Amino acid sequence: MHMQPKTTQHRHQFQIDMSCEILMNHSRIELHSIQPPNNIQRGIISYVDSSVVKLYPLPNFDGNPEDWPLFRACYYDTTRDLGYNDRQNLMRLHKALQGNAKRVVSSLLVFLDNVSQVIEELQFNFGRPELLVRVEMHKIQQFPLIVESRVDKIVDFSNLVRNIVAFLRSANCEYICSTRCC
Repeated sequence: MHMQPKTTQHRHQFQIDMSCEILMNHSRIELHSIQPPNNIQRGIISYVDSSVVKLYPLPNFDGNPEDWPLFRACYYDTTRDLGYNDRQNLMRLHKALQGNAKRVVSSLLVFLDNVSQVIEELQFNFGRPELLVRVEMHKIQQFPLIVESRVDKIVDFSNLVRNIVAFLRSANCEYICSTRCC
């Protein structure tokens, strides 16, 4: 009867030992003839573990500043929670970026070492708070003039303003709004 391992390293060694034991019992081969040295085993298991990880896709991002906060949050949350490395994130970025966003960082999407710089460039080009405020203020400016005969449009305008305020709050743009919009 085998005891359950307590740490990840012990768990990997346990899995290797169990696999070798099953293989040995099944094929009646001596254990030393099929078991590679420990340092090679860990490397193989590590490689296999990281190659089997499911890559959750990022939402598509084409450079629309309104989509940046969600894209950014998804990128950081999944990287942190699922432990994605630069290679995995580069693959996800290749699939998710489109249009202007991909053009802005296309030269950086070649090397693993550039993944953090890709995110910084996207942030600079599409996620600066003042850019987000400008885009949202443009919506208010484009809203049709409310005339006496169409007072019902006040509700639409109110909804627009509430949605913009909520968006800017969630994108941490409140300070810029209070200093530049008033």
